Amino acid sequence: MSRSLVRSRALYALLALVHAATMFAAGAILSALFAPRIATAANANSTGLLVLIAVVMIVIRAFVLAQLPAIARNAHWQLLRPLTCLEIAGFAGAIAGAAVAPGLMIGWPIFLIASAVICPLALVAARGGANPLPEAPDRFFLFSRGHIADWSARRHLAAATVLAVLAAALFCLILGRGPIPIESLPPRPLALLAGLALALFLNLPEMNSIRGLGWVGPAFLVLAIAALGHALAPAAVWPAGVLGVGMGLPLAGLATGLLFHVLPRHRFAALLLADVGAGVGAAAGIGLTRALPATIADWVVVALTLAAFGLFLKLYFREFVEIVHEIAFWPLYRFDIRGPGRWSVPTRGPTLTIANHAAYFDPLFLCKVLPLSGIRAMMISTFLDRPFLKWLAGDVYGAIRVAENPGFRRQAPELDEAIAALKNGQHVMIFPEAWLRRKEDQPIRRFAQGIYRILSAVPDAVVIPCWIETSWGSYLSYKGGPPTKNKKFDVWYKVVYAVGDPLVVPRELLEDQIATRRHFMELVANTRAYLDLPPHPLPPFGTKEEEEKAEHAPPTEANAEGKPEQERS
Repeated sequence: MSRSLVRSRALYALLALVHAATMFAAGAILSALFAPRIATAANANSTGLLVLIAVVMIVIRAFVLAQLPAIARNAHWQLLRPLTCLEIAGFAGAIAGAAVAPGLMIGWPIFLIASAVICPLALVAARGGANPLPEAPDRFFLFSRGHIADWSARRHLAAATVLAVLAAALFCLILGRGPIPIESLPPRPLALLAGLALALFLNLPEMNSIRGLGWVGPAFLVLAIAALGHALAPAAVWPAGVLGVGMGLPLAGLATGLLFHVLPRHRFAALLLADVGAGVGAAAGIGLTRALPATIADWVVVALTLAAFGLFLKLYFREFVEIVHEIAFWPLYRFDIRGPGRWSVPTRGPTLTIANHAAYFDPLFLCKVLPLSGIRAMMISTFLDRPFLKWLAGDVYGAIRVAENPGFRRQAPELDEAIAALKNGQHVMIFPEAWLRRKEDQPIRRFAQGIYRILSAVPDAVVIPCWIETSWGSYLSYKGGPPTKNKKFDVWYKVVYAVGDPLVVPRELLEDQIATRRHFMELVANTRAYLDLPPHPLPPFGTKEEEEKAEHAPPTEANAEGKPEQERS
């Protein structure tokens, strides 16, 4: 581990410690202001102080989280885990401050010092971690149209606001029946805090930062269960714990999604807007419960949470299905991912992921770790046209259909669709060899014209080179026979691959079709070095005339063992 990496991780640890100290002080101050032992006259200004502390904490949180992508890149981490750990540190500090209750004489000095230190510390930790790739001159995500990431950011903002409304309403209904002495931590607040902590910890095992968004839809169902439980059994304690789970499940995922989908220069403003929206939403939720009788409010909140569940399950359905796939595939595959691209890929499109192709599950293997939202992979019609796969891969995952045995065509609808997706800011995945590996001694084949045609139309797309090593030999590869034949079913199968540095293709390279194809074939093959693999001889390209003749030629046993060059998955 290099000295710079040790320094980056130490700065993050210090930042988490200072954040915990800030929240500890805030919890201590609030416990002192609202403790029953303090006279009512002494609490006359408590509301004003509460608003002041809330404003300071909102600004600090937005600023620190806005620097976190650069901090995580410096530390060679994906974003979800450090963000989740930072949130856990903050909640732990606040709980400790409220429980210990050291008083205002200790709480205020710690709060002032930590608040003054944390933002400069975040800037120091983020130094040098900005993405070096060019940034598009788009408008603020609320007003920008034509880029899918801006729509996604607006979706996250709406989800955070609605979550705050319903969570605050439930909080008042479940915990608002009578005074809650902070220093004694009665069963309901304790159950809520335990549920919140459990939900945050559920995000930690995830390798892909964007997967945290898969919990948004289920979180509203969890809130509905808490609301229904409280409506049916008002004296029960368990709805408070379920409420904590519903509040915590999407917390880190929504913050990560917002950081990913807005431009870096807009992150602070976007997070500030999200926190303000959550605050307004919480106030609306509290007002709703106070405006209605308790028995009516219970069932109104049940209805609202169920409606929100239906809405946001639809809006986040792909992310939800990805979480289900994660759980289903967990006993089947384990991953060893290397290379700098794992933590340095751009999170806004357009991006074009390219890789060698050795098994039908290669797209799923790449999507396991690449933190790219809504990747669209090319898929051969043999599989995509099957009833269930047509819905799952086509409708849910947005796979791009490639006709089987198309022969030579001047117009390729799949390439036009990929180009249109990239122009909309989406993430596209292709396997430029245009075939699936069949020989032990031929791990890579020369790249077809598709990558050149795509990049010629969208030259500003960021290219992410990958090399997948051990999918050759998996259950759905041709090693030892056709897929599923003469092979054991994959159980805890180790998938090893590397992700290289993202790059934008030089414009001058696109002037030569063969040079472009050769360049990216070498780029993918050279990514093997991150796996400590030796160089492999690459297939040669012919002259321009020979390549054009080969493109027009029908498939033969000599060129693809009876399979067309356009075979993709």
